[in-house]
Amino acid sequence: VGTFAVQIAKIYGAHVTGVASTRNMELVTSLGADRAIDYTKENFTTDTVKYDAIIDMVGNHPLRALDGVLSPRGMVVMVGGPNENAFLGPVTRLAMAMVAAPILQGTFADFLASETKSDAVVLRNWMGSGKLRSVIDRRYPFAELPAAIAYQEAGRSRGKVIVQMP
Repeated sequence: VGTFAVQIAKIYGAHVTGVASTRNMELVTSLGADRAIDYTKENFTTDTVKYDAIIDMVGNHPLRALDGVLSPRGMVVMVGGPNENAFLGPVTRLAMAMVAAPILQGTFADFLASETKSDAVVLRNWMGSGKLRSVIDRRYPFAELPAAIAYQEAGRSRGKVIVQMP
């Protein structure tokens, strides 16, 4: 989601700041990010910069910290989050945001994809023209499906993990 989010935001003319690990800094800028922050060296939530939108892929910053770097009408879109709650998993974070909404200035929303044919056509056209590209991290033969799943579950992939069917 993150690699596409950077590119789509740029297509729509946004100024994009990407937050990534040291090993992914070059990838983030190659996707079009105007600024890249290495989270191993800098905490973007302590910066003075205000953001109109934050796409939270990991959920490792407190909601209050994210709220503190939002512009007055900013929004945090929560795509992922910690999976610490055995019953609700990452949905726990969204529930916390809903409870805290009265004291937060920004809007916190979850990300649920809905596919339409017209959206698929737009994405296809962007990919065909080179405006949008898929980042592929690794390819596995079908016989190595367990290894592919283990790699994906480790949470360190730098793009899509492809399992090739025989």
